[in-house]
Amino acid sequence: MPSMETVYRIRRVGIGISLVVSILVFRLWSLQFLEGEQYLQQSIKNYEEGVKIPSMRGRILDRNFNVLAEDRPDYNVLFDKSLCPDKEQQDALLVTLSEITGYSDGFLRNKLAGSTPDLKGRRLLLQAVPFHTMVTVSERALELPGIVMESVPGRHWLHEDLAAHVLGYVSEIDAVSLEQRRDEGYRMGDRIGRSGIECSYESWLRGRDGQQIVQLDSLRRLRNVLRVESPAERGSDIILNFDLRLQRKAEEILGASVGVLIAMDPRNGAVLCMASSPRYNPNTYRRDAGRLANDTTHPLTHRAIAGLYPPGSVFKIFESFGLLEEGIVNENTEQFCPGHFSLGVNQIWRCWRKYGHGNVDIVEALRISCDVFFYKSGKALGITKMARWAENFHLGMTTGIDIPFEKAESFPSMATKRPWYAGYTINTAIGQGDVLVTPMELAVAVSAVANGGTLYYPRVASGVVHSTSGETWIEPFPPKVAGTIKASPKTWDLVRRGLWEVVNTPNGTGRRCWIAEFPTMGKTGTAEKPPLEPHAWYVCFGPVSPPVDDTGPDKDNIPEIVVVFLLEHGGHGGESASPVVKDFLEFYLNGGREDIA
Repeated sequence: MPSMETVYRIRRVGIGISLVVSILVFRLWSLQFLEGEQYLQQSIKNYEEGVKIPSMRGRILDRNFNVLAEDRPDYNVLFDKSLCPDKEQQDALLVTLSEITGYSDGFLRNKLAGSTPDLKGRRLLLQAVPFHTMVTVSERALELPGIVMESVPGRHWLHEDLAAHVLGYVSEIDAVSLEQRRDEGYRMGDRIGRSGIECSYESWLRGRDGQQIVQLDSLRRLRNVLRVESPAERGSDIILNFDLRLQRKAEEILGASVGVLIAMDPRNGAVLCMASSPRYNPNTYRRDAGRLANDTTHPLTHRAIAGLYPPGSVFKIFESFGLLEEGIVNENTEQFCPGHFSLGVNQIWRCWRKYGHGNVDIVEALRISCDVFFYKSGKALGITKMARWAENFHLGMTTGIDIPFEKAESFPSMATKRPWYAGYTINTAIGQGDVLVTPMELAVAVSAVANGGTLYYPRVASGVVHSTSGETWIEPFPPKVAGTIKASPKTWDLVRRGLWEVVNTPNGTGRRCWIAEFPTMGKTGTAEKPPLEPHAWYVCFGPVSPPVDDTGPDKDNIPEIVVVFLLEHGGHGGESASPVVKDFLEFYLNGGREDIA
């Protein structure tokens, strides 16, 4: 018989075992019933994951709803190691892929090593390759084991380099932009507009990504798509004030030359076309970025809004308002032009006409662009008042156009440049020296002369197309006034009469732009740029009627188009610029004016 001590020991062991078993049973029951739902959700999370469904960007359309930019399928080239585990085979594959795509095998090797596998275990080699590359890769699939093609949304600009500076381009968001815009829902890998309309109207164009729930295996590889939680929403379309035909004609006129051609509606600030040359192709920007950045012709510079140039004699338009309103000259004031002007023995400024123009008044001075008249009158006006009137027309200021990266240079004055010498005033009086403007600044200022004194913010986009619940409507962007020019009817009459005679008299400097069925007012400009040829300018607006004495501009009959043309190092404005603008206006008259005016 066991001793009592042994019996107690056995009992204690039994009780201990019973307690342990009870605890285990309770814990199993607790896990199953009390905490079962929590652990079920955790286990689901172990094999379910939310994945983004990329949205399609909205389209960019011209005023007649011609598509300028839209999303179309692009193709990514990926490598699946599970389909090609052999190292030698991988090396041969990269050489073959290099021959097809034009990328070096070293570049492809670095991409393969540096990219992170996706949910299917594939690594991205090339992004957004052209359709013909996709076809070639597919045709040679037997030579490329492990290479997989995947269709993704890609941005396409349908007319290559047409209006490239205005439309802009998109690229993958970088780390800096991601940090700045994380609150807006951007994630690494998203596309974002970098310039032009693509940038300034990004919030409308981008759309909204959707989300789907996918099933993964233990190696985090995709097994199945379980459900779509929210579908992707396509971005809104942006409609431009642009006319595709006018833009194409403007770029055809510029050709390979370096310059700018802008057409604007002076009644509301709508930009009808804006050509800057040379250009680039946004479809190939990612591939060509390095070459474009090093190109000495600066094709990435949008000269219409970021090119700073001396305006030459075009500035005489705005100076004339100051001369008349400040009482420096009137309709009877004449200045004698002997062909030169001097402040001292060694300070001589020449008129463009070697032997001078004789006695000229302000109307004739504008018609024949007499430099000496403006040397003398400008000296009397003084730089302070001259600068004030330039700033009244918003020269030396950004225009507020609705695309990014606009530049401006403050109008020179004693406040911006010290010390100030008398000779600086003489140079400024004919738009030379330190006077620098963009072609868009002149387009806005000339539009104010055309419409009787209203400065509009120039606008490339005319509206946005919204689509919700099967309904589609257009939200227009209304014109915005930036300022007004106040001057007497007599001043308006004299300045506009001078601009009328520039084009419509035999000895006007802009007579080469005369069109019988479409009368215009205009002004030539020749901006010296030694030792190179001068820049050639021509600005005009129409159709117009001859000015009537002391009535000022006709507010009920505002011209419908303003044209600003610049040809870098093109020579004299009257000889090389005005005939080009005539060609453009004749196309406008015969190329669908009724769809624009």
